[in-house]
Amino acid sequence: MAGRCYTELHQPAKAEILLRNALGRYDQALVRENALYLSWLAEDYVQLGDIDQAADIATSMAALTSHTNSARTDTRLRRLAKQLAPYRNTTAAKEFFDAYESPETGS
Repeated sequence: MAGRCYTELHQPAKAEILLRNALGRYDQALVRENALYLSWLAEDYVQLGDIDQAADIATSMAALTSHTNSARTDTRLRRLAKQLAPYRNTTAAKEFFDAYESPETGS
């Protein structure tokens, strides 16, 4: 929760370590929750200017989201797409948008 708060407060350096630690301990069977926490981590990397890392994590988040039926994960995925839109022509962001726009994600 603290990591999410730091993300919203635009303090990505503080958020990143907390979110990475939480994801490392999280039950992988909880797909929706993992997708949500990956979304905040990806957002942190956008804030840090590491677009390749952000897009890579967002791509993983999109893959998980395709296995959920959650309005919240869909909203977070759209938010990431908006944040990554200016970088759409980078290789990593192209991979994200391929996953985001695939019929499997429902976007």
